[in-house]
Amino acid sequence: MLLPSLPLRFALILGLFATLCTARVGLAQKPPPDAVERMLARSDAVFSGRYTYTLLSGVDRTKKPIPFELIYSGPSWKRTEKQLAADVEMTFSEDLIKSGFDPKKVKPLQGYREITNVSHKGKFYFFTANPQLDGGMRHALRVTTGEQPLEKQFLPLPPFLGGFWFSETHAFVREHSGVGVKKGAAEVNGEAVEIFEWEVSRENRGKAFRGFNEITENGGVLRIFVAPRLGYVIPRIEHVGGTGAVAKRMDASDFIQVNGFFVPQRAQAQYYDFKGPGFFAKYEITQVKNLNELIDESEFAIDLPIGTQVADARDGKQSIIFTVKKDAPLPADFAGELVPMDIQPQRSLRSWKGAVILGLGIGVLVVALALAVQRVFLRRRTK
Repeated sequence: MLLPSLPLRFALILGLFATLCTARVGLAQKPPPDAVERMLARSDAVFSGRYTYTLLSGVDRTKKPIPFELIYSGPSWKRTEKQLAADVEMTFSEDLIKSGFDPKKVKPLQGYREITNVSHKGKFYFFTANPQLDGGMRHALRVTTGEQPLEKQFLPLPPFLGGFWFSETHAFVREHSGVGVKKGAAEVNGEAVEIFEWEVSRENRGKAFRGFNEITENGGVLRIFVAPRLGYVIPRIEHVGGTGAVAKRMDASDFIQVNGFFVPQRAQAQYYDFKGPGFFAKYEITQVKNLNELIDESEFAIDLPIGTQVADARDGKQSIIFTVKKDAPLPADFAGELVPMDIQPQRSLRSWKGAVILGLGIGVLVVALALAVQRVFLRRRTK
């Protein structure tokens, strides 16, 4: 049997290699399953809305849920957190405690604590209203440059629950949509679902899982449960390690229809390690409205009480500090974004000396009034 010449054998080998490579590329770039295409389309479909919800997170399930309100439209969003100050755990420095201060003797704070975050027109605002131990209220605002994308916030915000909780996972599935493997059908939280899986290498673990732990340190499987009957929402996502153990499970349930879109009323993320359950986040969504409706820009403004301290840190080097004053205009580039309120915050007594002086003043006033009444009474008796 005659063998081909060396150049011909090399050409045949090269041709075979090219054929195999072409077949592999063709396999990798095959069109994604219909359910995956529709799942991706649903995740991109909503661009505005309003949510009212509560969030309970951590490892201590005795904490009270925190109420939130969220408005968003395109890249702009505003989230307000408001809770009783007495429900917020107070922390004190070790030096203060060593000096003899007893935290157990501190009375619960009165009033509400408020935190408002706004990302709008290239700025990010962080506003706080905090009750003080002496009964006063402190308002503060910090401004930095650069909008912070809604989808990059942690913990995830309600528009992404029932879809891709993390933008990294969304991008990974879009990039590898054609290699997802359908693993069958099941029922999750009372809904019929189709199950798809993506193999995740160690190099891609951050892209698929956003974060990883000891279970998914070497990669694993991204498992997604999609519900065709609900418009291809995602009732469950699992991050699975090489051993088959689940490192993170994200559930959404009790879907309702708003403006033609199915959205969950409840959602929960549960993290695991080899010891068992760890960190969790539990959402109760009480109201959803205005999906894909126009949100006026005035909705992203922040009302600032007179006396609010503002730190403008947009240059990234040195903050410009100023106080909101009555009848004093704010910098022009804040027009329409910050609105001074003609409300004077409660004045705080800055020290025990102030309290003593105020008490003495009131005492002198009371004594003087009593003497004056006594003089009038004696004059009437002598007449």
